[in-house]
Amino acid sequence: MILNKYFKIILFLFVVFFSIFVFTYNITESKLDKDEQFTINILNLSSLPNIIVKGNIEDSHPPIYHIILYLFISCFGLSELTIKIFSVIFAVFSIIGIFILSNQIYSYKESITSMFIMLTVPYIALIAQDARSYMLFFSLSIYTVIFLVDIIKNINENKILTKTIILYIIFAVLSLYTHYYALLLISLEFSFLLLFFGKTALKKILLIFFIVFLLFVPWMFFIKVRNIYTVYPNFLDFLEWNICGGFKNNKFNYVLFIGFLIGCFSIFVNIFKQIKQEKMNYIYDFMLLWLSFIPFIIVFVLYYFGFKCYHARYLIFSLVPFYIIISRGICLFIKSKYLMLLLLSMFTIFVCNNTLPLIKNENLLESNPKDIVCFVKENFYKVDNSILVIGFRDMSFEYYLTDFNKEIVIPKDKIFISYNNDDIERFIKEKEPSYIWLIDDDSQDNYTFLKSKYNIIEKEDFPNDRSWLVSLFSTLEK
Repeated sequence: MILNKYFKIILFLFVVFFSIFVFTYNITESKLDKDEQFTINILNLSSLPNIIVKGNIEDSHPPIYHIILYLFISCFGLSELTIKIFSVIFAVFSIIGIFILSNQIYSYKESITSMFIMLTVPYIALIAQDARSYMLFFSLSIYTVIFLVDIIKNINENKILTKTIILYIIFAVLSLYTHYYALLLISLEFSFLLLFFGKTALKKILLIFFIVFLLFVPWMFFIKVRNIYTVYPNFLDFLEWNICGGFKNNKFNYVLFIGFLIGCFSIFVNIFKQIKQEKMNYIYDFMLLWLSFIPFIIVFVLYYFGFKCYHARYLIFSLVPFYIIISRGICLFIKSKYLMLLLLSMFTIFVCNNTLPLIKNENLLESNPKDIVCFVKENFYKVDNSILVIGFRDMSFEYYLTDFNKEIVIPKDKIFISYNNDDIERFIKEKEPSYIWLIDDDSQDNYTFLKSKYNIIEKEDFPNDRSWLVSLFSTLEK
């Protein structure tokens, strides 16, 4: 299939600008969730030294994301929009990166198809609007693999450019300082090079990765990991996340699954064919499988032996090889420019008719925290000597109680983020309030606890797909 140079450029630019539209779609309606409150709390530390040292205690990730975001909001101001746009920027870098990587391994048609596949999965667009480090980590991980491929192409011929090595080291180190799971990614890249080139280029490989890990050593003196959210590593769930983005009702899932199966089959056929012919052309196919499945296997084994630190989003870097494998499977059937245009038109229509509504629906799943906070603001001072308790899972409400000009609507010493019921009890004994306002989600753990001890005076429901309760209790013992 021969494509005109200008046609390629126009199509690439179309996908990039279309991705910007998708990643920013309905972004003004996207509300801060509980995890994003960690980001706000760290930004409110107000200086880079505090963000680096104290931010590590507040959050469970290394500091690069918060450092760069702090510099970004210093230029553009702090708002819901600016901290989300920051992630969108790296989402655009990611989709350009997946194009570059696919083009390195296969051809232009796989590259464009990989970009569109990335847009069909609503999870990526939602992460792109998330004020957390995942999209930065995703973007950096793609570029480490890009420079890894450059190293692989030249490692046996003594043609590795110093520029390529330096860029790989920079992106690898930045990844390590963004998310701890980058340790897994960099270790897999290291082991992959040792597996294929350990006999011929051992000194080069050891030197590159020695520098990478040496530059990460200083941060090891600051590491204080706490409150890591973890789930059991189920392989089917892992596949669902990586192929469907966790959206079981996505109408395009069957195409993605079929493309993935065909892509895997074609890769295995090519690997066995190249091995039989004693050729090394299969190495990039093997790299895709290595970075797709080995991370989960390692995490599963570690979980089994007690290292319980897993969520599918921590393995976000393994999405890239999955998308490239899917594009490989689909593109095996694309033999002409017109078939490719038809396929990409179908992708575009699907994104508009299915992915965008899913993004909008996801943003509207919960009642608007602003509405709930307005209710609390209006009623908080109607009773004397009151405090506000917010469930830990609902801590993003604290952000909405503070205006961007730092004016605290409700004094901070009157607000308590509840980690457990014992903490609430200690806070109540310390403050001795006459009344307790409570914001709790639909699990109602704190509500059940307070109701068992105190008289409920008022309760306001904010129902939606996930309901919220605002309750008022009197501290007169039952």
